[in-house]
Amino acid sequence: MHAPSMMKALAAGRIILGVTSLVAPRAFATAVGVVSPTDELSYMTRVYGARAVAMGTGYLTATPHERARWAKLSLAIDISDTTAGISQAFRQPSSRRPVALMIVLTATYAAIGLAAARAQSVCLRLPRRAAVCRRRN
Repeated sequence: MHAPSMMKALAAGRIILGVTSLVAPRAFATAVGVVSPTDELSYMTRVYGARAVAMGTGYLTATPHERARWAKLSLAIDISDTTAGISQAFRQPSSRRPVALMIVLTATYAAIGLAAARAQSVCLRLPRRAAVCRRRN
């Protein structure tokens, strides 16, 4: 799959997860392994859902030039979410399964986003280890 298709698939996945989180936050929490979702968790799940819908919709409705910015912002958010999840796993070992599933989710998004970003750059290797890079269209 080439980079633009990967990014469109990520954006669609964000929208699907986001809508699910907005419409059924308790069901989403239960699906990732939370035993007793609280009202506070439902609120935070909806916040996550709204952000995911905004990120996915922003990417899909952007011009090609703007998509590069949306992709970078999304990658930064995915890396931040993954880092926060790893930190949480060490602080609260009792909630490892739900945290682990969310780490896998956000790390997967980050890995695909990074792979797509790398695929959109072309570097021509020159003598003496120099490189000339340009963006693919």
